[in-house]
Amino acid sequence: MESELITHVLFYSTSFTFNNPLIKQQINFTCQNKVHIGGNWICDPARIMSVANEKADNKKWGWQKKNKFAKKECIVYISGGNEMEFGHQFLDYSLARMVESHDFGEIGIDSLACEVHVFAPNVQEIPEERHGLFIHNWGFRPGNKMSMGLAADNSTAIAFKTLEETIDELQHAGRISMLIVDCEGCEWDFYTDIISLEEPIHQVILQMHGTPYMANELFLAMQEEGYVIFHREAEHTGKGEVWDYSWLKLPPQFFNWKEV
Repeated sequence: MESELITHVLFYSTSFTFNNPLIKQQINFTCQNKVHIGGNWICDPARIMSVANEKADNKKWGWQKKNKFAKKECIVYISGGNEMEFGHQFLDYSLARMVESHDFGEIGIDSLACEVHVFAPNVQEIPEERHGLFIHNWGFRPGNKMSMGLAADNSTAIAFKTLEETIDELQHAGRISMLIVDCEGCEWDFYTDIISLEEPIHQVILQMHGTPYMANELFLAMQEEGYVIFHREAEHTGKGEVWDYSWLKLPPQFFNWKEV
Protein backbone atom coordinates (compact mmCIF):
# COMPACT_ATOMS: atom_id res chain seq x y z
CA MET A 1 0.00 0.00 0.00
CA GLU A 2 2.71 2.47 1.01
CA SER A 3 4.46 2.54 -2.36
CA GLU A 4 1.21 3.57 -4.02
CA LEU A 5 0.99 6.64 -1.78
CA ILE A 6 4.37 7.96 -2.81
CA THR A 7 5.54 10.61 -5.21
CA HIS A 8 9.20 10.52 -4.19
CA VAL A 9 11.59 10.79 -1.29
CA LEU A 10 13.31 14.13 -1.23
CA PHE A 11 16.02 13.36 1.33
CA TYR A 12 17.11 10.41 3.37
CA SER A 13 20.19 10.63 5.53
CA THR A 14 21.63 9.36 8.79
CA SER A 15 23.35 12.66 9.56
CA PHE A 16 21.86 14.34 12.62
CA THR A 17 22.53 17.51 14.54
CA PHE A 18 22.33 17.98 18.29
CA ASN A 19 21.34 21.62 17.83
CA ASN A 20 17.58 21.57 18.44
CA PRO A 21 16.55 18.38 16.57
CA LEU A 22 12.91 19.44 16.39
CA ILE A 23 13.87 22.32 14.12
CA LYS A 24 16.58 20.54 12.13
CA GLN A 25 14.65 17.38 11.18
CA GLN A 26 13.26 18.06 7.74
CA ILE A 27 10.47 16.61 5.64
CA ASN A 28 12.07 13.84 3.54
CA PHE A 29 9.02 12.53 1.75
CA THR A 30 6.39 14.02 -0.53
CA CYS A 31 2.86 12.75 -0.02
CA GLN A 32 0.84 13.54 -3.11
CA ASN A 33 -2.55 13.57 -1.41
CA LYS A 34 -1.99 15.02 2.05
CA VAL A 35 -5.25 15.94 3.81
CA HIS A 36 -5.84 18.02 6.95
CA ILE A 37 -8.39 16.33 9.22
CA GLY A 38 -9.22 17.39 12.76
CA GLY A 39 -5.96 19.22 13.32
CA ASN A 40 -3.72 16.48 11.85
CA TRP A 41 -2.16 15.97 8.43
CA ILE A 42 -2.87 12.51 7.00
CA CYS A 43 -1.18 10.98 3.95
CA ASP A 44 -3.80 9.92 1.39
CA PRO A 45 -6.62 8.82 3.70
CA ALA A 46 -8.84 7.98 0.71
CA ARG A 47 -6.27 5.41 -0.40
CA ILE A 48 -6.08 3.98 3.14
CA MET A 49 -9.84 3.43 3.09
CA SER A 50 -9.80 1.94 -0.40
CA VAL A 51 -7.08 -0.55 0.54
CA ALA A 52 -8.93 -1.43 3.77
CA ASN A 53 -12.07 -2.19 1.79
CA GLU A 54 -10.12 -4.35 -0.65
CA LYS A 55 -8.56 -6.32 2.20
CA ALA A 56 -11.92 -6.76 3.89
CA ASP A 57 -13.54 -8.01 0.69
CA ASN A 58 -10.74 -10.52 0.16
CA LYS A 59 -11.33 -11.97 3.64
CA LYS A 60 -15.11 -12.34 3.39
CA TRP A 61 -17.14 -15.16 1.98
CA GLY A 62 -20.86 -15.74 1.50
CA TRP A 63 -23.01 -14.17 4.21
CA GLN A 64 -19.97 -12.35 5.62
CA LYS A 65 -19.64 -10.28 2.44
CA LYS A 66 -19.90 -6.62 3.47
CA ASN A 67 -21.21 -7.60 6.88
CA LYS A 68 -21.09 -4.65 9.26
CA PHE A 69 -19.91 -6.93 12.09
CA ALA A 70 -16.81 -8.11 10.20
CA LYS A 71 -13.45 -6.91 11.55
CA LYS A 72 -12.31 -3.60 10.11
CA GLU A 73 -9.02 -3.58 8.23
CA CYS A 74 -8.41 0.07 9.08
CA ILE A 75 -8.09 1.03 12.74
CA VAL A 76 -7.16 4.54 13.89
CA TYR A 77 -5.86 5.18 17.41
CA ILE A 78 -5.79 8.70 18.84
CA SER A 79 -4.96 9.93 22.34
CA GLY A 80 -4.58 13.54 23.44
CA GLY A 81 -5.07 16.81 21.64
CA ASN A 82 -8.33 17.37 19.79
CA GLU A 83 -9.12 13.67 19.87
CA MET A 84 -12.92 13.89 19.75
CA GLU A 85 -12.90 16.52 17.03
CA PHE A 86 -10.55 14.39 14.96
CA GLY A 87 -12.68 11.28 15.45
CA HIS A 88 -15.81 12.98 14.14
CA GLN A 89 -14.06 14.73 11.26
CA PHE A 90 -12.31 11.55 10.16
CA LEU A 91 -15.60 9.64 10.10
CA ASP A 92 -17.25 12.54 8.26
CA TYR A 93 -14.46 12.32 5.68
CA SER A 94 -14.94 8.54 5.41
CA LEU A 95 -18.65 8.96 4.84
CA ALA A 96 -18.07 11.62 2.19
CA ARG A 97 -15.67 9.31 0.33
CA MET A 98 -18.32 6.57 0.40
CA VAL A 99 -20.87 8.93 -1.15
CA GLU A 100 -18.40 9.98 -3.86
CA SER A 101 -17.65 6.35 -4.71
CA HIS A 102 -21.38 5.57 -4.94
CA ASP A 103 -21.07 2.91 -2.24
CA PHE A 104 -23.28 4.66 0.31
CA GLY A 105 -26.57 3.36 -0.95
CA GLU A 106 -25.17 -0.14 -1.41
CA ILE A 107 -23.50 -0.87 1.91
CA GLY A 108 -24.87 1.75 4.30
CA ILE A 109 -23.35 3.84 7.04
CA ASP A 110 -22.49 0.85 9.24
CA SER A 111 -19.84 -0.35 6.82
CA LEU A 112 -17.38 2.54 6.99
CA ALA A 113 -13.90 1.35 6.05
CA CYS A 114 -12.28 2.50 9.31
CA GLU A 115 -12.88 2.59 13.03
CA VAL A 116 -11.60 5.42 15.22
CA HIS A 117 -10.60 4.50 18.78
CA VAL A 118 -10.17 7.43 21.17
CA PHE A 119 -8.14 6.85 24.34
CA ALA A 120 -9.13 9.44 26.92
CA PRO A 121 -8.40 8.65 30.59
CA ASN A 122 -9.74 12.00 31.75
CA VAL A 123 -12.91 12.14 29.67
CA GLN A 124 -15.67 13.67 31.78
CA GLU A 125 -18.56 13.28 29.39
CA ILE A 126 -19.06 10.43 26.94
CA PRO A 127 -20.18 11.84 23.57
CA GLU A 128 -23.26 10.59 21.78
CA GLU A 129 -22.89 7.15 20.26
CA ARG A 130 -21.71 7.12 16.68
CA HIS A 131 -20.99 4.26 14.30
CA GLY A 132 -17.24 3.75 13.95
CA LEU A 133 -16.26 5.80 17.03
CA PHE A 134 -15.11 3.99 20.19
CA ILE A 135 -14.12 5.70 23.44
CA HIS A 136 -11.76 3.99 25.91
CA ASN A 137 -11.16 5.29 29.42
CA TRP A 138 -7.40 4.85 29.49
CA GLY A 139 -4.40 6.51 27.92
CA PHE A 140 -1.04 5.24 26.66
CA ARG A 141 2.10 4.96 28.74
CA PRO A 142 5.58 3.91 27.61
CA GLY A 143 6.52 0.34 28.47
CA ASN A 144 9.35 1.56 30.69
CA LYS A 145 7.14 3.88 32.78
CA MET A 146 5.40 1.44 35.12
CA SER A 147 4.55 4.13 37.68
CA MET A 148 2.86 6.49 35.21
CA GLY A 149 -0.64 7.25 36.46
CA LEU A 150 -0.04 5.95 39.99
CA ALA A 151 -0.66 8.03 43.09
CA ALA A 152 1.83 8.29 45.98
CA ASP A 153 0.23 5.29 47.68
CA ASN A 154 0.52 3.23 44.45
CA SER A 155 -3.21 3.39 43.82
CA THR A 156 -4.33 4.14 40.27
CA ALA A 157 -4.94 7.86 39.83
CA ILE A 158 -5.19 7.82 36.03
CA ALA A 159 -5.64 4.68 33.96
CA PHE A 160 -2.84 3.91 31.50
CA LYS A 161 -1.92 0.89 29.43
CA THR A 162 0.94 0.23 27.07
CA LEU A 163 0.37 0.22 23.34
CA GLU A 164 1.01 -3.52 23.17
CA GLU A 165 -1.43 -4.21 26.02
CA THR A 166 -4.06 -2.15 24.24
CA ILE A 167 -3.60 -3.86 20.90
CA ASP A 168 -3.76 -7.30 22.51
CA GLU A 169 -6.84 -6.47 24.56
CA LEU A 170 -8.74 -5.04 21.58
CA GLN A 171 -7.42 -7.68 19.14
CA HIS A 172 -6.24 -5.09 16.64
CA ALA A 173 -2.84 -6.58 15.72
CA GLY A 174 -1.94 -6.00 12.08
CA ARG A 175 -4.90 -3.71 11.42
CA ILE A 176 -3.79 -0.34 12.78
CA SER A 177 -3.42 2.16 9.96
CA MET A 178 -2.75 5.25 12.04
CA LEU A 179 -1.59 6.26 15.51
CA ILE A 180 -1.90 9.84 16.74
CA VAL A 181 -0.52 10.68 20.18
CA ASP A 182 -0.09 13.86 22.20
CA CYS A 183 1.09 12.68 25.61
CA GLU A 184 2.86 15.86 26.79
CA GLY A 185 6.41 14.53 26.82
CA CYS A 186 6.06 10.75 27.06
CA GLU A 187 6.72 10.50 23.30
CA TRP A 188 10.47 10.43 23.95
CA ASP A 189 10.03 6.98 25.54
CA PHE A 190 6.81 5.90 23.81
CA TYR A 191 8.36 5.73 20.33
CA THR A 192 10.27 2.57 21.27
CA ASP A 193 6.94 0.81 21.88
CA ILE A 194 5.80 1.84 18.40
CA ILE A 195 8.80 0.53 16.50
CA SER A 196 8.98 -2.71 18.53
CA LEU A 197 5.54 -3.91 17.42
CA GLU A 198 5.56 -7.13 15.39
CA GLU A 199 2.91 -5.69 13.06
CA PRO A 200 3.91 -2.11 12.14
CA ILE A 201 1.62 0.90 12.19
CA HIS A 202 1.47 2.59 8.79
CA GLN A 203 1.23 6.23 9.85
CA VAL A 204 2.43 7.76 13.13
CA ILE A 205 1.71 11.32 14.21
CA LEU A 206 3.35 12.58 17.40
CA GLN A 207 3.36 15.95 19.06
CA MET A 208 6.91 16.56 20.28
CA HIS A 209 7.61 18.60 23.40
CA GLY A 210 10.97 20.12 24.30
CA THR A 211 14.38 18.89 23.17
CA PRO A 212 15.67 16.25 25.61
CA TYR A 213 19.08 14.67 25.19
CA MET A 214 17.60 11.58 23.51
CA ALA A 215 15.78 13.56 20.81
CA ASN A 216 18.11 12.47 18.02
CA GLU A 217 17.70 8.84 19.07
CA LEU A 218 13.98 9.04 18.31
CA PHE A 219 14.44 10.41 14.80
CA LEU A 220 17.24 7.99 13.99
CA ALA A 221 15.27 5.00 15.30
CA MET A 222 12.17 5.95 13.30
CA GLN A 223 14.30 6.36 10.18
CA GLU A 224 16.02 3.01 10.66
CA GLU A 225 12.59 1.34 10.92
CA GLY A 226 11.60 2.74 7.52
CA TYR A 227 9.55 5.74 8.64
CA VAL A 228 9.82 8.91 6.57
CA ILE A 229 8.61 12.37 7.55
CA PHE A 230 5.86 13.71 5.29
CA HIS A 231 4.76 16.65 7.43
CA ARG A 232 5.95 18.76 10.31
CA GLU A 233 4.88 22.08 11.76
CA ALA A 234 5.44 24.11 14.90
CA GLU A 235 2.56 24.67 17.28
CA HIS A 236 1.85 28.41 17.30
CA THR A 237 1.63 28.42 21.11
CA GLY A 238 4.73 26.29 21.64
CA LYS A 239 7.39 29.01 21.20
CA GLY A 240 9.44 26.67 19.00
CA GLU A 241 9.49 23.88 21.59
CA VAL A 242 6.37 22.01 20.43
CA TRP A 243 6.19 20.42 16.98
CA ASP A 244 3.82 18.05 15.20
CA TYR A 245 5.56 15.33 13.16
CA SER A 246 3.88 12.91 10.75
CA TRP A 247 5.64 9.71 9.65
CA LEU A 248 4.78 7.12 7.02
CA LYS A 249 6.10 3.56 7.15
CA LEU A 250 7.65 2.38 3.88
CA PRO A 251 8.78 -1.15 2.96
CA PRO A 252 12.54 -1.94 2.92
CA GLN A 253 12.53 -2.52 -0.84
CA PHE A 254 11.61 1.12 -1.38
CA PHE A 255 15.06 2.06 -0.10
CA ASN A 256 16.76 -0.93 -1.77
CA TRP A 257 17.47 -2.33 1.68
CA LYS A 258 18.18 -6.02 2.11
CA GLU A 259 16.41 -7.70 4.99
CA VAL A 260 18.77 -9.77 7.13
